[in-house]
Amino acid sequence: MAKVDEESPLLEGSEPKAARSFWARGSTKLALGAVAFVAAVAVVAVVATPSAHASSDAQAMDAQADLGFKFFPFPHPVFGGGPSPSPSPSPAPMPAPVHHSPPPPSPPPPSPPPPSLASTQVKIDITASLAPAAVAAPAVATAAVARLDPGEDRHHAIKGQTSMMQLAEWEFHDLQDVRLDMTCNSPGSSSPSNEGVNHVSDHSTAKFLDFNFQQNGGTTIICTFGYPHTLQNYKLQVANDEKARDPYGWTVSVMLNGSWKVVSTVDAPGEGDEGVPNGRDTWTRAFQVNY
Repeated sequence: MAKVDEESPLLEGSEPKAARSFWARGSTKLALGAVAFVAAVAVVAVVATPSAHASSDAQAMDAQADLGFKFFPFPHPVFGGGPSPSPSPSPAPMPAPVHHSPPPPSPPPPSPPPPSLASTQVKIDITASLAPAAVAAPAVATAAVARLDPGEDRHHAIKGQTSMMQLAEWEFHDLQDVRLDMTCNSPGSSSPSNEGVNHVSDHSTAKFLDFNFQQNGGTTIICTFGYPHTLQNYKLQVANDEKARDPYGWTVSVMLNGSWKVVSTVDAPGEGDEGVPNGRDTWTRAFQVNY
């Protein structure tokens, strides 16, 4: 029996190898074409979708504008779309806290100034020993007048022979030891026209003579400075004659704050350098003022 070749076209129910190859190539091309077609359709869909969405968004915005709404487009779930949202504004920086320091404590009130010792008046009470009731009491003082109350006429105390008092000069010095100018008066005194109380402060050897010394129980002289001074000391100059008329005791006061203040009391100082000088037109030593 003859062998039948499987490649033989005459074999029933079988295809020649060339035919199978043809169909295989055709199927492959067909599949590739289908794939290309599907891809083209997808590309068309991708290109068309954004414009469709854009058209739809524009229609929605028009519709909502007619209704008074503001359209906020939402991004497409796949392709996105719509305007990017504006970035939120950054919050304003908080101002730095201001620290208020407490005010400094008020300074304590200044201490009141010490009472002024400057005076514009001085007074001398020259008192007679034979009239003790007329001896000036310690004057309470405020600030400016000095008063000389000569206590005893020296010879009146020693010999009891005179009724007058005389004095050539009386001067005060400030804290710088400067002699102070002043004008003087003597209430209740009686003097010759050329021997008035003005000679007590005129820087000369002319004298002041008081006839009423014994009658009044003493002689008071009040002098005033041009402006207030704080006093350091004072001196007296005896007159040119009659030693019996020289003052032999006195009280000096200054006016402070409206009242008299006694700052020196001299009682029977004796004669010579430490008391009343024996020489004529001679100065006593300086007597300190004690406030």
